[in-house]
Amino acid sequence: MAGYWHSVFAGAWDKTYKPLGWDRKKAAVVLLAGGTIGVAGFHLGWAEMITTATGYIWVAAPAAFAAFILFIWGIFQTQADLYRELRKENDRLIKKYTGKTPNYIAVRLQHQYEIGDASLLWCNLAPSANSTVESRGWYAAFVSAIQQKKLKFVPKYTDDRGMIEYECTDPGWSTCDARRV
Repeated sequence: MAGYWHSVFAGAWDKTYKPLGWDRKKAAVVLLAGGTIGVAGFHLGWAEMITTATGYIWVAAPAAFAAFILFIWGIFQTQADLYRELRKENDRLIKKYTGKTPNYIAVRLQHQYEIGDASLLWCNLAPSANSTVESRGWYAAFVSAIQQKKLKFVPKYTDDRGMIEYECTDPGWSTCDARRV
Protein backbone atom coordinates (compact mmCIF):
# COMPACT_ATOMS: atom_id res chain seq x y z
CA MET A 1 0.00 0.00 0.00
CA ALA A 2 2.89 2.35 0.73
CA GLY A 3 4.22 1.77 -2.78
CA TYR A 4 0.84 2.72 -4.22
CA TRP A 5 0.68 6.05 -2.40
CA HIS A 6 4.32 6.76 -3.20
CA SER A 7 3.49 6.28 -6.89
CA VAL A 8 0.39 8.49 -6.56
CA PHE A 9 2.22 11.35 -4.84
CA ALA A 10 5.24 11.08 -7.16
CA GLY A 11 2.93 11.23 -10.19
CA ALA A 12 1.00 14.15 -8.68
CA TRP A 13 4.26 16.00 -8.04
CA ASP A 14 5.34 15.43 -11.65
CA LYS A 15 1.97 16.73 -12.85
CA THR A 16 2.37 19.78 -10.60
CA TYR A 17 5.81 21.11 -11.41
CA LYS A 18 5.92 20.21 -15.12
CA PRO A 19 2.94 22.45 -16.12
CA LEU A 20 4.47 25.31 -14.14
CA GLY A 21 7.72 24.81 -16.04
CA TRP A 22 10.05 24.87 -13.05
CA ASP A 23 13.65 25.22 -14.11
CA ARG A 24 16.84 26.84 -12.76
CA LYS A 25 15.73 30.38 -13.68
CA LYS A 26 12.45 30.16 -11.78
CA ALA A 27 14.16 28.53 -8.81
CA ALA A 28 16.70 31.40 -8.83
CA VAL A 29 13.86 33.96 -8.75
CA VAL A 30 12.32 32.23 -5.73
CA LEU A 31 15.70 32.06 -3.98
CA LEU A 32 16.28 35.75 -4.79
CA ALA A 33 12.94 36.66 -3.18
CA GLY A 34 13.79 34.59 -0.10
CA GLY A 35 17.23 36.21 0.06
CA THR A 36 15.67 39.68 -0.20
CA ILE A 37 13.42 38.93 2.77
CA GLY A 38 16.40 37.65 4.76
CA VAL A 39 18.55 40.70 3.92
CA ALA A 40 15.68 43.06 4.80
CA GLY A 41 15.38 41.35 8.16
CA PHE A 42 19.09 41.51 8.82
CA HIS A 43 19.64 45.07 7.62
CA LEU A 44 16.38 46.88 8.43
CA GLY A 45 14.94 44.83 11.31
CA TRP A 46 11.93 42.61 11.85
CA ALA A 47 9.30 45.18 10.90
CA GLU A 48 10.77 45.78 7.44
CA MET A 49 11.34 42.06 6.94
CA ILE A 50 7.65 41.35 7.64
CA THR A 51 6.62 44.20 5.34
CA THR A 52 8.83 42.83 2.55
CA ALA A 53 7.58 39.28 3.10
CA THR A 54 3.96 40.45 3.02
CA GLY A 55 4.46 42.02 -0.38
CA TYR A 56 6.01 38.84 -1.73
CA ILE A 57 3.27 36.69 -0.18
CA TRP A 58 0.62 38.58 -2.15
CA VAL A 59 2.60 37.96 -5.31
CA ALA A 60 3.33 34.29 -4.53
CA ALA A 61 -0.08 33.30 -3.09
CA PRO A 62 -1.86 32.84 -6.45
CA ALA A 63 1.03 30.71 -7.76
CA ALA A 64 1.07 28.63 -4.56
CA PHE A 65 -2.69 28.18 -4.74
CA ALA A 66 -2.43 27.12 -8.39
CA ALA A 67 0.34 24.67 -7.50
CA PHE A 68 -1.79 23.23 -4.67
CA ILE A 69 -4.80 22.78 -7.00
CA LEU A 70 -2.55 21.19 -9.65
CA PHE A 71 -1.17 18.80 -7.02
CA ILE A 72 -4.66 17.73 -5.89
CA TRP A 73 -5.76 17.32 -9.51
CA GLY A 74 -2.55 15.37 -10.17
CA ILE A 75 -3.48 12.92 -7.40
CA PHE A 76 -6.77 12.11 -9.13
CA GLN A 77 -5.16 11.98 -12.55
CA THR A 78 -2.35 9.69 -11.36
CA GLN A 79 -4.82 7.33 -9.69
CA ALA A 80 -6.78 7.13 -12.92
CA ASP A 81 -3.57 6.41 -14.86
CA LEU A 82 -2.56 3.69 -12.37
CA TYR A 83 -5.99 2.03 -12.56
CA ARG A 84 -5.88 2.21 -16.36
CA GLU A 85 -2.48 0.47 -16.36
CA LEU A 86 -3.79 -2.11 -13.87
CA ARG A 87 -6.79 -2.84 -16.07
CA LYS A 88 -4.56 -3.31 -19.13
CA GLU A 89 -2.33 -5.68 -17.17
CA ASN A 90 -5.34 -7.60 -15.83
CA ASP A 91 -6.83 -7.91 -19.33
CA ARG A 92 -3.49 -9.19 -20.61
CA LEU A 93 -3.26 -11.76 -17.81
CA ILE A 94 -6.89 -12.84 -18.27
CA LYS A 95 -6.25 -13.44 -21.96
CA LYS A 96 -3.06 -15.30 -21.12
CA TYR A 97 -4.56 -17.63 -18.51
CA THR A 98 -8.12 -18.14 -19.74
CA GLY A 99 -6.98 -20.25 -22.62
CA LYS A 100 -7.34 -19.98 -26.31
CA THR A 101 -10.46 -19.14 -28.21
CA PRO A 102 -13.18 -21.78 -28.08
CA ASN A 103 -13.26 -24.73 -30.44
CA TYR A 104 -16.17 -23.49 -32.52
CA ILE A 105 -16.47 -26.71 -34.51
CA ALA A 106 -17.13 -28.65 -31.30
CA VAL A 107 -19.38 -25.90 -29.97
CA ARG A 108 -21.59 -25.99 -33.07
CA LEU A 109 -22.18 -29.73 -32.50
CA GLN A 110 -23.85 -29.11 -29.13
CA HIS A 111 -27.64 -29.29 -29.19
CA GLN A 112 -28.18 -26.78 -26.36
CA TYR A 113 -26.14 -24.34 -24.30
CA GLU A 114 -26.13 -23.37 -20.66
CA ILE A 115 -26.53 -19.60 -20.45
CA GLY A 116 -23.33 -19.29 -18.41
CA ASP A 117 -21.32 -21.02 -21.12
CA ALA A 118 -23.21 -19.11 -23.81
CA SER A 119 -22.21 -15.80 -22.21
CA LEU A 120 -18.55 -16.85 -22.31
CA LEU A 121 -18.82 -18.07 -25.90
CA TRP A 122 -20.45 -14.77 -26.87
CA CYS A 123 -17.26 -13.03 -25.68
CA ASN A 124 -14.95 -15.45 -27.55
CA LEU A 125 -13.93 -17.20 -24.34
CA ALA A 126 -13.86 -20.94 -23.85
CA PRO A 127 -16.57 -22.29 -21.50
CA SER A 128 -13.81 -23.39 -19.11
CA ALA A 129 -12.54 -19.79 -18.78
CA ASN A 130 -13.23 -17.52 -15.85
CA SER A 131 -15.95 -14.98 -16.41
CA THR A 132 -15.03 -11.41 -17.28
CA VAL A 133 -16.93 -8.16 -16.88
CA GLU A 134 -18.13 -8.44 -20.47
CA SER A 135 -19.28 -12.07 -20.11
CA ARG A 136 -21.10 -11.26 -16.85
CA GLY A 137 -22.91 -8.50 -18.74
CA TRP A 138 -24.02 -10.96 -21.40
CA TYR A 139 -25.05 -13.45 -18.72
CA ALA A 140 -27.27 -10.76 -17.19
CA ALA A 141 -28.71 -10.03 -20.66
CA PHE A 142 -29.53 -13.74 -21.19
CA VAL A 143 -31.14 -13.97 -17.73
CA SER A 144 -33.23 -10.90 -18.50
CA ALA A 145 -34.28 -12.34 -21.88
CA ILE A 146 -35.44 -15.57 -20.20
CA GLN A 147 -37.32 -13.60 -17.53
CA GLN A 148 -39.06 -11.54 -20.23
CA LYS A 149 -39.80 -14.76 -22.17
CA LYS A 150 -37.85 -13.49 -25.19
CA LEU A 151 -35.42 -16.43 -24.94
CA LYS A 152 -36.87 -19.90 -24.56
CA PHE A 153 -35.20 -22.29 -22.16
CA VAL A 154 -35.23 -26.00 -21.34
CA PRO A 155 -36.75 -26.45 -17.87
CA LYS A 156 -35.02 -28.87 -15.51
CA TYR A 157 -38.32 -30.06 -14.02
CA THR A 158 -40.78 -30.63 -16.87
CA ASP A 159 -43.56 -32.22 -14.77
CA ASP A 160 -43.96 -29.42 -12.22
CA ARG A 161 -45.50 -26.20 -13.63
CA GLY A 162 -44.57 -24.21 -10.50
CA MET A 163 -40.88 -25.12 -10.87
CA ILE A 164 -40.94 -24.15 -14.54
CA GLU A 165 -42.30 -20.71 -13.62
CA TYR A 166 -39.75 -20.39 -10.82
CA GLU A 167 -36.89 -21.24 -13.18
CA CYS A 168 -38.28 -18.71 -15.67
CA THR A 169 -38.25 -15.95 -13.04
CA ASP A 170 -34.89 -16.96 -11.56
CA PRO A 171 -32.69 -18.68 -14.18
CA GLY A 172 -29.27 -19.85 -13.08
CA TRP A 173 -25.85 -20.31 -14.66
CA SER A 174 -26.73 -23.84 -15.76
CA THR A 175 -30.15 -23.00 -17.25
CA CYS A 176 -30.15 -24.24 -20.86
CA ASP A 177 -31.54 -22.23 -23.71
CA ALA A 178 -33.94 -24.00 -26.08
CA ARG A 179 -32.34 -23.06 -29.37
CA ARG A 180 -31.40 -26.10 -31.35
CA VAL A 181 -28.43 -26.17 -33.68
